[in-house]
Amino acid sequence: MVVSRKVSKSAVQRNRMRRRVYEAFSAEAAAIVRPYDLVFTVFSDQVLTCEFADLQKQVGGLLHKAGVTTAHNIVSTEGESR
Repeated sequence: MVVSRKVSKSAVQRNRMRRRVYEAFSAEAAAIVRPYDLVFTVFSDQVLTCEFADLQKQVGGLLHKAGVTTAHNIVSTEGESR
């Protein structure tokens, strides 16, 4: 996880961004079928203010778009993953 000092001067905020992105990634990690070396670069401080569900959806979508995951998790109306 890379969060530049240009995004935020505060180390506390940069670390919070790293933790949020890492948590969103770890929820999607089960769908990764092969070993990959991944680099996540945060370019905006909006990572701090967006809803976690939106962040998780973005991370999952990017992993799927990159071809790293086999299938993007689809959430049913009852809140269970399929």
